Parts: sequence; C-alpha cells; structure tokens
Amino acid sequence: MRANKPWEVVGFYPVVVPEVVSGYPRDCSGAMIERLRNRRQFLRIASANRKWVTAGIVLQAAPQPLDDRAVKNGTRYGVTVSKRVGNAVERNRARRRLRAIAEEILPHSASTGYDIVLIGRKETLRRNYLALGEDLKTGLEKLGALRK
Repeated sequence: MRANKPWEVVGFYPVVVPEVVSGYPRDCSGAMIERLRNRRQFLRIASANRKWVTAGIVLQAAPQPLDDRAVKNGTRYGVTVSKRVGNAVERNRARRRLRAIAEEILPHSASTGYDIVLIGRKETLRRNYLALGEDLKTGLEKLGALRK
C-alpha cells in the first residue's frame, strides 16, 4: 500500500552525500586515469599491433591520438574478458581483478599519453594478485609505456 504522507513521516530522510571531486583516480602527475569505454577506442589500440602476453594478462598499449588526449595527457585504460575465460561469474571476477590491479599500478607506473587495454585470460582467475601486478609492470616495460 502506498503512503500519501510526507517522506519524514514515512521514515525516509534525504541522504546527505559528500561531494565527489572525481570518479577517476589520479596518477602521480595529477592527471586523471580514465577508462576506455567505446569499441572504437579498443579497436584503435588493437590495430597498433603492440601487445605483450603473460600468463595472467594480455596487455595492449598505444599512444593516444592528438585529437583525443585525456585530461592533461593522462593515461587511459580498458578491461575486456572474453567468453573463453568462463561463465559470467568468472568473467566478472576476472574484470574486477584486472580493474583493481590497473587502478593500483597504472597511476604510479604508466607513462602519460598512453591508452592501455588489459585482456583477461583463464589464468587471471587463479594467478596470485602480486604476480598479476608484476605481469602488468613487465608488460608496460616491454611496450615502452613504463614511467621512467
């Protein structure tokens, strides 16, 4: 039954939410770490033919185009996991692990002005979290996207 009473009487109060400055973590230089969301962006990075394969992840990197730079030439990243990894629950778990490792390592280790794609593998689910971080750092170094 629907109550026709004011919210305060029913027991609902407006929630005061603190202002959020940004939904994106910042890297060391103060630039934003943005997420890649469009298929076009993922295809552009894949067409650059710069990838590094490790046991836990496949890493692709490409310089950002001049007309599509992130805020202050920050780093952008995207995560993708195919159906070969497993069912929906396993794919979502792999995505969450890759997002967590990317948001932890990329702000401090990745060069600005790069777009990076992390592709999950079956081993992403079983691989140690620290080993995944080392895979990401090794891939950044091999692709020339590691901050010096």
